Amino acid sequence: MRVLSTMQNTVIERYQSDGEMADGKRQNRIFTEYSLFLDEKPINGSLEKILQINNEADKNHVSRAMRDRISEALRNAFMLANPGYKEPNGQLELKFE
Repeated sequence: MRVLSTMQNTVIERYQSDGEMADGKRQNRIFTEYSLFLDEKPINGSLEKILQINNEADKNHVSRAMRDRISEALRNAFMLANPGYKEPNGQLELKFE
């Protein structure tokens, strides 16, 4: 963790689910980083869109409550580092669940 903290700001940590852990049983160290970039399509500078994509990526292994905690921690850390950020004006998006 000391080495990682010199390269990145870790906002939240969680233990892997049993399903996620199965892939790493034979390894002695595993660090996973999942990166999304604000300037890529379909994100187009939207913090809310990037958090939605991240939330969807975890839905098969992570509880809804934990995904909400992760989103809130990421949102808070981003807003602390970028206090002048405003969501870009875009088209209305309809989401059916």
